[in-house]
Amino acid sequence: VVAGEGQAGRQVDWYEASANSDPTGLKNATQRGLMLGYPLMGLRIVVEEVKRAEELGSGGITTPGALQGAGAGAVRDALMQGEEILLEPVMKLSLTVPEDCLGGVLSDITGHRRGRIRNVEQRGERAYVDAEAPLATLLGYATGIRSQTRGEGTFSMEYLTHRQVDDVALPDVMKAHGKVI
Repeated sequence: VVAGEGQAGRQVDWYEASANSDPTGLKNATQRGLMLGYPLMGLRIVVEEVKRAEELGSGGITTPGALQGAGAGAVRDALMQGEEILLEPVMKLSLTVPEDCLGGVLSDITGHRRGRIRNVEQRGERAYVDAEAPLATLLGYATGIRSQTRGEGTFSMEYLTHRQVDDVALPDVMKAHGKVI
């Protein structure tokens, strides 16, 4: 490998040339989880040792591609031995609804939408609700809230966090992605 500008003609070992990239393939291997193929999060990967084929006396030659393949295989093996959990985006909801529709709205959020109520404040004939719910359950929510409140309810949502898909919902999520657990 020939080094870049300012070092023209200097021969460098491919380990050195790859030092600022991903020579072990670990970063690339974390882009697809085993469960549904989504990127992996919250991993801590420690490479304790890397031995080149030449050091092992196997007669082979270690190439960058071979090292990346070994790194990807190590990540896959570790995932199969460990426990992979599925995370889903959770949204913060702010709702304003007529007081007489509050019960139905709260029931819908905590039941059908697998959400949590964070705060309810009533002022006059209006109720103000702070809640959170998985994004997947909020598709079509604008229509739902209008129906539940006779067109008088409003809501906004913003990203809050990612949270583990609960055991009750996991089979439905997997089925929606064409997977069986």
